[in-house]
Amino acid sequence: MRRSALLIPCLAVSALTVAPDAPAAPASPAPVWSDPEGDAARTLLENVSGAIVTVKFVLRSSGGGGENEQQREVSGVMIEDSGLVLTSNLLMGGVPEAVKRRARVRNTAKDIKVLIDDDTEGVDAKLVARDSELDLAWVRIVKPEGKYKAVDFTKSASAQAGDRVMVVERLGRYHDRQATVDTARVRAVLSRPRRLFLVQGDISENWGLPFFNIKGEVIGLASLQLPSQEELDADRDDPKPVWQSVVLPASVVVRATEQAKESERAGKPVDEEPPAEDPAPADEPAAGGDAPPR
Repeated sequence: MRRSALLIPCLAVSALTVAPDAPAAPASPAPVWSDPEGDAARTLLENVSGAIVTVKFVLRSSGGGGENEQQREVSGVMIEDSGLVLTSNLLMGGVPEAVKRRARVRNTAKDIKVLIDDDTEGVDAKLVARDSELDLAWVRIVKPEGKYKAVDFTKSASAQAGDRVMVVERLGRYHDRQATVDTARVRAVLSRPRRLFLVQGDISENWGLPFFNIKGEVIGLASLQLPSQEELDADRDDPKPVWQSVVLPASVVVRATEQAKESERAGKPVDEEPPAEDPAPADEPAAGGDAPPR
């Protein structure tokens, strides 16, 4: 009897908990995951990929070793909807200003075509200007087919150390030149040889491509920046490398582009004969060759 009496309250409580009229406990809301960086990268890829182009050309080299030609493809960005493309001068066969006096090779880009989006044939273009000091080259489509999607460098932003930045590039022919997006951080803002953004990682594969902040605002263009020839000679024993792949601020790119268009209108020659001097030492970049060692 004593045991049964103890069970009665328990049974009563059990009956109350399963009563059909009892309200159900509210369900816990599902967690909401936020990925602002991923959202920004996806938005940039969608908005900018149409302006990231491939420049296909034949590079003719002539100099001490004779003449040769090779097919090349480099990345660039449409900066005016009329068909003006900006890319790396070095990748287009240009000679860096710092080693011009020792370069004995003349490179000429010919049979230039600009490939836009999924186009595999390209449209005819010509090289209209170079800036060997800033590592910039401008290519213009000969017969524009309407207006093109472009990145306006006049609507730009600055950056500081620690900022998250993004870049859109295109893969090679094997992957159908698929547009891709990558992110990094600004490591420092340099002051020599001019104001530059030093970005995390090796960005030599991004030469000639624009970098953007997390808001999708362009901050500048990736390029190779070198000290002067005199500074190179003086710093040969410096254990730290002087070659730096950096992002050139958009404001500098805008001023250089205006000068390039003035040169184009004036009909100034794009390629000049290099001085006949001793060849560059092995640790200096070959004219239009691969990236210097780091």
